[in-house]
Amino acid sequence: MSNPRKQPRITIKKDVLGIKVDMADYRFLIALILVLGLVIVLVRGDAESGKVLVPLVLLAVEWYYKDKVKR
Repeated sequence: MSNPRKQPRITIKKDVLGIKVDMADYRFLIALILVLGLVIVLVRGDAESGKVLVPLVLLAVEWYYKDKVKR
């Protein structure tokens, strides 16, 4: 029984101000912005906004690291 070969992943890279950026970098930036926003909200003591941001931050961080593990 032959082992099917894994198809190569297609990554889209864009040149932004001379820097090569791929999709993982965008996911990292989204996760970083959400984490920083959550930290700012928690430092300010706004618990209601924190309750909204925590699930979003968890999803964004999971989305970034889950794809990173697949590579």
